[in-house]
Amino acid sequence: MNNPVSLVSTGIPSLDRLLCDGIPLRQTVVVTGEPGTGKTILCSQIAFEHAKQGRRVVLATVASESHDKLLQELRGFSFFDPEQVGD
Repeated sequence: MNNPVSLVSTGIPSLDRLLCDGIPLRQTVVVTGEPGTGKTILCSQIAFEHAKQGRRVVLATVASESHDKLLQELRGFSFFDPEQVGD
């Protein structure tokens, strides 16, 4: 018997369509690309969407910028919610 895969929405309708309705639940997702292509912003937007829904989120980056600088940069985006940022 096939068990259907549970999917979670990215919170970005057009991306969910490309992913056939979302990301498989409990998956590790690695996003790669050239510098400046929006990887950090995309992942942050998805992370904030999940946090808003009460899910726990860990966002790991290999960028050289500090956590504080990243959060400062994200403040300009509509998805940013300082109440969702943990320790």
